[in-house]
Amino acid sequence: MSAKLLIWSLKYKKYITYFICAQCIVLYITILLSYNAGYTVMEQSKDIHESVSSDTLYKINDNFIDEEEAMFFAQSDCLSILMELYKWETNNGYFSYIVLNRQRVYIPPEYKIDSSFQHDVEYGISNHYASLQVNDLFFQKFNIKCTEGRLFEKNDYSTNNKVMPILLGYSYKELFSLGDYINLSYLGVDFKCEIVGFLEQGCFFNNGNDLEVLDKYVILPSLETEDIYSEDESFMLKLYLDKCSGFISTELTAQELQMLVTQQCLSLDITPFSIEGVSSFYLTMWGIESDQLKIVMLLFAIVIGICSAIAVALNIINKIMERKYEYTIIRINGIDTIVIYRAIFLETFIINLAAVVGAWLFTIAFNVYFNYKLVLMVMFFLSIMSTLPPCIMIKNMCLADSTQE
Repeated sequence: MSAKLLIWSLKYKKYITYFICAQCIVLYITILLSYNAGYTVMEQSKDIHESVSSDTLYKINDNFIDEEEAMFFAQSDCLSILMELYKWETNNGYFSYIVLNRQRVYIPPEYKIDSSFQHDVEYGISNHYASLQVNDLFFQKFNIKCTEGRLFEKNDYSTNNKVMPILLGYSYKELFSLGDYINLSYLGVDFKCEIVGFLEQGCFFNNGNDLEVLDKYVILPSLETEDIYSEDESFMLKLYLDKCSGFISTELTAQELQMLVTQQCLSLDITPFSIEGVSSFYLTMWGIESDQLKIVMLLFAIVIGICSAIAVALNIINKIMERKYEYTIIRINGIDTIVIYRAIFLETFIINLAAVVGAWLFTIAFNVYFNYKLVLMVMFFLSIMSTLPPCIMIKNMCLADSTQE
């Protein structure tokens, strides 16, 4: 009997059934989009928290300006001094040293890379691209991961490699493939490079003033050599001057750190490098910080679910009110109200199931993650909650008044 009652109810004024189904589809799509937005917020919040928590980040800069720079480079031992300073920066018990240099690279036009990837085009400089030269600690500090391929390995940093391994930002996946070779120029030296990995979409780093996304960056290993005089001296000077001006992660105060750096520079008889603070960042929206923002997103999804359950229940009640006389006749004929309740529940369940299928097709079309566990949980919740008010109304329905109407 429940099946016949269900079919009859579904066929009665089909446009109302279609409207309820469309309403549920919008609900599930909204919940899925809210979930994906919340998940993204949590992941970005985690990455930002990890990159700014515990240790403080500082930038170390050289103070070689104009004549001082010329005088330093005129010294016969300038390269060995930079090498000693770099060794001290990377091998001491006071802080962790992150090599993070921003020399742009030149890539020949033969690769036909879109102009949106180029930098300094407004100044008439073409085919130059944003690039970072980094060490392993850079990936650890900013939680950088690959969506395809691998990060740098120990041997990748050697100047002895005939082919330099490089990483490309996520946007480059449209232009290149893993294992492709690229010729580029870095610090005036030409290199043959192999693409060993593509970064995950949305990876970012702290450039000292802002969080910068790496989707359009070329990532190079910060090259190292055992014999600094085996390579071109001009190249090595530029390389190690850059390598000495990286980022420091430490629990020390700025004053304590500056004192350490000054002492080391004076011991090498060079102008002391300076320390500057790096801005810390916390994920916010509407003035709400990350942890609170996650709660807001969750409450938003819950409110949507409750409001939609009420709206669906009201529409079903509206259908029942229009069929009030028919339901009264059914009850007068001795049909148990349990049968009616079951038919109403199955109707709402089928409508919700059809809406889930519609939402699933939407996620496929627009490449949105479909969390089936969340959707099924919401579907059963809505089916039950949307069934309760109509069932209560039928239970309290006055048979005498209904038959008189």
